[in-house]
Amino acid sequence: MRRSTFLAAATATALSATLFTGLSPAQADDATTGPVLADADGWYQPGLIFVTAHSDSPLTHITAHFYPLDASAGEPEAGETEDFTQYSGQDATSGTWRAPVHLADLGDYRVTVDLEDASGATVTGALSPSNLRYQTLITIPELIATPAVPDYLHQQVTVSGSAVATDPRHPDTPTPAAGVPVDIETGRGRVNATTTADGRFTAAFVPVQTSIDLTAAPGPPSTTPARSTC
Repeated sequence: MRRSTFLAAATATALSATLFTGLSPAQADDATTGPVLADADGWYQPGLIFVTAHSDSPLTHITAHFYPLDASAGEPEAGETEDFTQYSGQDATSGTWRAPVHLADLGDYRVTVDLEDASGATVTGALSPSNLRYQTLITIPELIATPAVPDYLHQQVTVSGSAVATDPRHPDTPTPAAGVPVDIETGRGRVNATTTADGRFTAAFVPVQTSIDLTAAPGPPSTTPARSTC
């Protein structure tokens, strides 16, 4: 069974807020024209894949295929998606497209992409330079300071918030993240807390600056910046 892991990240709130044997990088049928894949990545959005590509003609069809990192050449894919809608870009010749991903197991996956444009030019099995991290995501959607504007005139400041866990297989039903360490930066210092069974955390500190930007990040540390700010 593939080991499940967690990503540590945080979402902004109103307070502020891999090579695969036998596959090659994106190439069009004609070396100078046709579809070109730039990247395919989850962008730390549970249950989604974002494909960035361009072509001389409008792109008309995209299919993403997912393979476990330990899969050998010739092994079947773990899944695929072709329900793409354009997410950014002025027209369909260039931009980013987004689609839902439904896989049975958590883990990291290699991604290959098939592209077709309106002229009929195609690319098949273009390898994304990024993997899809199909893992439970820990976020801190809420961070509150009491008093609301902490500074050195208030010698006792309390910081509270909540952490939630989102399984990419069920992205619409996040749950409280219990037992998660939280690192809170308080300007020139930091304090730590751990979430309770309901996902809440609280910590207190004494300010040493005239004004403070508070940030909180769930642990363990991630290679991707993971902060919520107030």
